[in-house]
Amino acid sequence: MVHIVFGVSAAATLKHILYKLDKKEKEPVITIEDCFSIGPIWNLHKNSGREERLLWVKSNNIFGREDLLDYKEYNDRALNQIKHILEGECVVIWNCENASEQTGLRYVMYLLKNRKKKTIVINLTKLNTFLFGSDIRSGTVLSSGEVMPERMQIIYEKIEECTCLTMEEEKGLVMDWLTLSKSKESMRVWKNGKIDCVPEDFYDKFIIQRAKKIQNQEKSALYIKSAFLIGDVLGRLDQYFISEFLEYRLRTLIKKDIFEVKGDLKAMRYYSVRLKSS
Repeated sequence: MVHIVFGVSAAATLKHILYKLDKKEKEPVITIEDCFSIGPIWNLHKNSGREERLLWVKSNNIFGREDLLDYKEYNDRALNQIKHILEGECVVIWNCENASEQTGLRYVMYLLKNRKKKTIVINLTKLNTFLFGSDIRSGTVLSSGEVMPERMQIIYEKIEECTCLTMEEEKGLVMDWLTLSKSKESMRVWKNGKIDCVPEDFYDKFIIQRAKKIQNQEKSALYIKSAFLIGDVLGRLDQYFISEFLEYRLRTLIKKDIFEVKGDLKAMRYYSVRLKSS
């Protein structure tokens, strides 16, 4: 059995569970660290598409220089590990209902399309709600990394009860990927159970609205810490995004003269912003 997990946090949790159950060596975990809800995915299954995505990440300063080197290394390693999954292996793909992991699921299914295998897809959003309910404290999980370790272990122990994807289901996911990979949009959201491709400025108005509300609440012209504003926006979205993308959009709004800035734009923690008065 081989596990494919989206995100470092979820992968660490699963590896710890396998270690406790003395299955770490028998059941390798492949970690996919990319966020597929942002950036171009045009022809990502080809070198040309991966180069275009890397260029987008680099040119828009989504990550720092060192993180960018890690980003490429981690992606290359995951692709290589997927490439070397043995014929006849049982592949368990863990995911949640968000645009990033659902896009990633379809990408992985395309990469495995010619492999003889058994595929089990663990939908953590549905299983977490089905097994444990949804309360005010836990709510609906937006990403695999949000699932509590004890709950993930219970879900893991039920894998044998899960049914494998049919050939038709696998083909459906591969066809979904072929459609998605033709899109030139740089952002995707999860809406009504589907991946919706949208322009990357989709949440710009919401960023501006939140900044305006925060400034009105403060009743002053003081600058807002960029990290505070981004955290506020991130916490109010019903989507899974990474803070680096929202900061990229904030920097774009600064360039458009919608925000004025105080401090150094080299990193989120070094600068503050406020809306320019009209």
